[in-house]
Order: sequence, then structure tokens, then C-alpha cells
Amino acid sequence: MMQKENRIVFFHLGWLGDSVVSIPSMVALRKAFPGAHIIRLVNSRMEEFFRGCPLVDEVLPFDREAPKVREGRKLLALLREKRPTHFFNLHTPDFDRPFRHYLRDNLFAFLTGAQVRAAYSHSVDSLLLSHSVRREEFGSERMDREMLRVVERVTGPVSLTPDEISYWLTDDDRERGRRLIEEAGLSPGRYVAASPFAKRRSREWGFDRWERLLSAVKERFGLTPVVLGGRGERRRWEEAFPGGGPAVNLAGRTTLKTAAALIEMARFFVGLDSGLSHLAAVLGTPSVVLFGPGNPLLWSPMNEKGPVRIVRGEAECSPCFLDECDDMRCMTSIPEESVLEEARRVMEEA
Repeated sequence: MMQKENRIVFFHLGWLGDSVVSIPSMVALRKAFPGAHIIRLVNSRMEEFFRGCPLVDEVLPFDREAPKVREGRKLLALLREKRPTHFFNLHTPDFDRPFRHYLRDNLFAFLTGAQVRAAYSHSVDSLLLSHSVRREEFGSERMDREMLRVVERVTGPVSLTPDEISYWLTDDDRERGRRLIEEAGLSPGRYVAASPFAKRRSREWGFDRWERLLSAVKERFGLTPVVLGGRGERRRWEEAFPGGGPAVNLAGRTTLKTAAALIEMARFFVGLDSGLSHLAAVLGTPSVVLFGPGNPLLWSPMNEKGPVRIVRGEAECSPCFLDECDDMRCMTSIPEESVLEEARRVMEEA
């Protein structure tokens, strides 16, 4: 296992949250195979996230928007040339993931020629693996540990410390973030980073509630709210608050790494069940995260590096995992005062 000729493929094509919660598995692989050449297959939209990652030797992006058969064949040919010895598929079972997806991914692993192939399995697709984790074993722990289960099926238990689970920001990343904050007339530790956006609209809270919350944050804690997000989200905020609203709007003005630097320097972070919340947690920034249709048992951000508080509404139908919902009572029932109280607590605990 410790030999230098090991060539390991780490396969996961998820988005920001998935990428963050895969970090412990990446650390475990590097500890278990310190001399191996590790190749990380990533969603091409997440290539920046992995830039400069010290845990891998090579990052291969896969365009999820391109025709899957054509791109899959190209990727398979490339991987066969690299002659991997190990293939770890860290995709975890969705509650409605069909058998064909397990079969597709595990057949792909088999065709790479890797002798060691580890992944979650559905049923007969386990015959394509050397080490399988039955999908029935999934769902009792936080997502980063569910992923780690696949790695440890091969390596055995790997001891990890909170200091090892970190994101690879550079001094240049931090300096760019500092300049951006100074241009906004702010200083580190004197603002709160806020992410009022989610990929799934069913997880959003409503800009009217965010307006009341962020105004109260400014009044009660003396902290300036800074909104983070993408370009499209910047437009959404501007349309809702043509005059700027209760926050400095930096959505769409940062790279992913600059946004990470801004979150790291914030007094605390408040956001939804989304990727930036996971990023804030792994950076050690005190965090308050609002959950609605998602399952906090699985998707609560990692809290080993800093305090993380989950705020949930009252809805008997939650979690439901729906992308769209006409009711959204699980989100609309979250009171601003509960979020403010948890913000006070994480600042005290930090």
C-alpha cells in the first residue's frame, strides 16, 4: 500500500459543498499512500477550488455540460494511459439514485484497469468492485464520514485531526481578499459574511427576511454585512435592493478563492444549506446555517475547526429534498431572532 508506484484516481464530480466534504477523504488517502501519484477527477466548474491543492498530484476536469458518452470515452482513454492501481469513487447514494448510475460509475472504474476499486454499490454492480460499501450502510453519519467510509474500506481506519482538514488558501489569496475588503471601507473581523443564495430555490429564505436579519446584525453587533455569491446572484440582490440594501454586495466580484479569504476574515458567517456554508466551516469561521428541505444529519457542515450552529424551521415534511416547493414552510418558519441568537452564541464560542 505504501509503494511509490501506486497511482490513485479519486473520482467525484460534485459541486462546491461536495468538494469541501471530500477533503477528509483526500487527507486520508494522502496519509495512507504518502508516495502515491493521486489524480483527482473533478467537475470542470470546480477546477479553481482544487488549484494548488497539496493533497493531489494532478487535477483532471470533466465537463458535466458536454455530451457524457463522448467525454466519458475520452476520459476513460486518458485514465487507461495512466494505468491506475486504485480507483476510489466517492459518489454517495442519493435517496432516489437509480441502479443504472451505480452500474455506470462502477463499470467505468472497472474499465480503467485499476485492480483496487472502491465505491458504494447497489446490488450486482458490486461484482465490478474489489471493495464495496452497500448503499444500505449509507445515511447514519455526516457526509464527510460517509465518503470516508469508502476510503477506509481499503485502507482501514485513518486517524485525522482537525488541523489536517483545511483549505489551501495562499498568502496571495488572502491579500486579494484583504484589498477587496479595504476597498469596501471595512477591516478583517469587523464584518459578517452572508450567503443568502442556494442552488435549489426550495432552500432559500426570502430576501425580506434577509433584509431584516442583516439590518439587525448591523444594529445589534456593530458588524457590516457583506453578501457573497456569483454574478447571477449579484443581479438578483441588486434587483431586490436597487439602493444596495442592508449589506455591501460583493457577489460576483470575487473568485472562489477570494470569497474563501473573505469568509476566513469575517467575524462570523451566516448562510443557507449550500456550498459556501461548508467552505466557511472548513475555514474555521464561526457559522450559522439555515436548514429546510435538506437533512442536517447528512449535510451539516464540519464543526471540528470552529462552532457551527444549525437553525431549522418547524415542518413535519422536512427533510424532503425537493428542489421546488410552493409552501416552503420549513424555511419561512425560521424566525430571524433564532438566527441572531445563534450568531451571538457562535461568536462567544469562537
